[in-house]
Amino acid sequence: MEQTQNDEFKPALVSSHALDNIGAVGTALFDAVVGPALQLLTKTAEAIPFAGVAISGIKAVYDIRHQVFLRMLTRFLKELDNAPADEIEDFLQDLKDPSYNQKVGEELILILNRLDSFDKATLLGRIFGLFMRKRIDDDSCKRYSSLVDRAYLPDLMAFARFTGGHSISEPHFSVMEIQGLALIGVVHSPVMEINDEAGNNPGAPSHYMSAGLTEVGIGFHELIKHL
Repeated sequence: MEQTQNDEFKPALVSSHALDNIGAVGTALFDAVVGPALQLLTKTAEAIPFAGVAISGIKAVYDIRHQVFLRMLTRFLKELDNAPADEIEDFLQDLKDPSYNQKVGEELILILNRLDSFDKATLLGRIFGLFMRKRIDDDSCKRYSSLVDRAYLPDLMAFARFTGGHSISEPHFSVMEIQGLALIGVVHSPVMEINDEAGNNPGAPSHYMSAGLTEVGIGFHELIKHL
């Protein structure tokens, strides 16, 4: 029964052109993400008498969503194979630990399934790539991944274009961009500053909004500023 259930799902997954050329680390992580989900469905079908109906319902939703998820996953995985071969090999060795493999797969499938943009999947891949290469630790990887998940993509892109400094302000950022970045924690709560140039320019606003970068924001900006 297990072979039959898995075979019903695998063709739609592995036949997609979206998974071409994802490389060794991509293949390993794909197995970590997709494999447990297939096994869980099989075990559920075996354990619950009415699971056949449930599986049919899941397949209907799956058929609609799986192409989007595969594209998300592929955009993520392709970023990882830019690492040096020796660092990729070290990570592949880490994935041979069943508990670590399961942990990585579960965390990735949860966050990838929440993303609302393919560009976010690419950015998430870059973040995870730094973790894979041991450039950032596990906590930073999760924290930055959470920022990507919760952020409005245009706000992220505006923040990526920021040329540097310890604060952001109008007119380089809109009020909504500043407020949006404050909501995800990369800048402090916005404040209104007096515009010193207003006296010399009658058309200039008397105040402008600004917000200082948080410690997390400084690190996150360093990560995404080359987007």
